[in-house]
Amino acid sequence: MSERTLSHVNQSTRKGRECRKYGMSYRRTDGCVCGGVLVRRQEIAGLTREDQYAQNKIREILDAGDGQGGFEERDGVLYYKGALYIPEGELRSKILKQLHDNPTAGHFGQHKTMLLVTREFWWPRVREDVKEYVRGCQRCQRAKGERAVPAGLLEPLPTPERPWEVVSVDFMTDLPRARGKAAVMVVVDQLTKMCHFIACSHAVSAEETAKLFVEHVFRLHGAPLRIVSDRGRNFTSRFWRKLMSLLDVEVSFSTARHPETNGQAERANSILQQYLRCYVDDRENDWVDKLALAEFAYNNAEHVSTGMSPFMANYGCHPRAFPGEGAGRWSVPAAEEFVEEMEALHQQLKLNLERAKEEYKRQADKHRREGETIRVGDQVWLSTRGLPFK
Repeated sequence: MSERTLSHVNQSTRKGRECRKYGMSYRRTDGCVCGGVLVRRQEIAGLTREDQYAQNKIREILDAGDGQGGFEERDGVLYYKGALYIPEGELRSKILKQLHDNPTAGHFGQHKTMLLVTREFWWPRVREDVKEYVRGCQRCQRAKGERAVPAGLLEPLPTPERPWEVVSVDFMTDLPRARGKAAVMVVVDQLTKMCHFIACSHAVSAEETAKLFVEHVFRLHGAPLRIVSDRGRNFTSRFWRKLMSLLDVEVSFSTARHPETNGQAERANSILQQYLRCYVDDRENDWVDKLALAEFAYNNAEHVSTGMSPFMANYGCHPRAFPGEGAGRWSVPAAEEFVEEMEALHQQLKLNLERAKEEYKRQADKHRREGETIRVGDQVWLSTRGLPFK
């Protein structure tokens, strides 16, 4: 079998089609890495010849003379709607392991893992296989906790117009001390859902918070219009308020004991904790080294609210995750056309977020009720839970 026989393995994946959709062109290479999984040319050809399902479909295509129900055959290799067909056997398990267990995959749930797998590959019952694999993952069972449903009618925040216009900031604290760090500053863009994980000390002052924000967020995205945070001392200090005022940045605080106001950062915290439980060693002192890969995995996974990954929402294409994947060069035919495409992408992104918020509120409010109206002069019972009474 010649090298040319399977040159289409990387040529016609969905990634190439998506990038053309956003005003980019994709040049094929002789690489043989799909979705970050090494697919040996000789191996995939031999497995396809021995796979009864693939051979039946190929015969149907050859007899009909054209594609059948989305299937197409190229030099003995089978594709379904542009995705590479994986013959039955060990290779399917290898793909599931790579796209769920690997640090660049993130040990995410069934939905995100399924989207990552079907971005490049397909086989009958692929969805069922993904669900079964994720349900049986012992590391996920140990590391992931239950998610409680928040109470009270939802009051979604306005959807931003542009990326990094509104950001959420929070701190994940009480981590094992490593390299002088014991906390993570989490910054999330509320439009694209892209996040940055920034290692820091346990007790961060307002001045140190400002320095971290400038070094890791401002230098990449500029100043936002609004920052949403909790009521920690570093955010309520006179220094922080004055600095934000000078930068013309509005400061919004979450309601006391209602962290869902800053839900973007809270959810990112939860995902980061889950990731670190899955990948840090037994001594738990290497979590700082894992932050970069954790951030990559988070931003490379498709977000349920936007329908695309944060990388795609920000840059208009998926990143390379492994050597050889997408090794061709990207080219932009016209700068003006590219800008128009990105503007259209952000408008569609905003529309998707608005629809997701409406649907989320509608479903959540089925199990909630509106609070009573309280007027000046009314006598009410006050719960002391969370208040500093002794």
